[in-house]
Amino acid sequence: MSNPPSAPRSAAEVLKHHLQAFAAGDLEAMVADYAADAVMITPRGNLCGQSAIRPVLAEIVEEFRHPQATFTLRHQSAHGDVAYMVWEARTARRIYHLGTDTLLVRQGRIVAQTYAGYSTPLP
Repeated sequence: MSNPPSAPRSAAEVLKHHLQAFAAGDLEAMVADYAADAVMITPRGNLCGQSAIRPVLAEIVEEFRHPQATFTLRHQSAHGDVAYMVWEARTARRIYHLGTDTLLVRQGRIVAQTYAGYSTPLP
């Protein structure tokens, strides 16, 4: 007898996995959290599809790879298909005074993400 199919991951589970993949610097695991046709909406514009989102995630992984980089999760919550987080960070290049991401999850994958933040470059 075969095992029944597992239920898709919840928004809370996807957010948890996404944060773990980010902390590990695992670009492939981060990209795999997105649906093939996902959209990421940022102040720099809209990115449509994994192929457009991947380079942004690669930039993030590279920026936070520095040993002195810090990331502090200030709040996270999820309800239904939506997950939300508020964070602060410091890298070799920038101070992120405030970052906020909202994820819309369907069938265990991120189908839409919004990001907004306030950061200043380091001299």
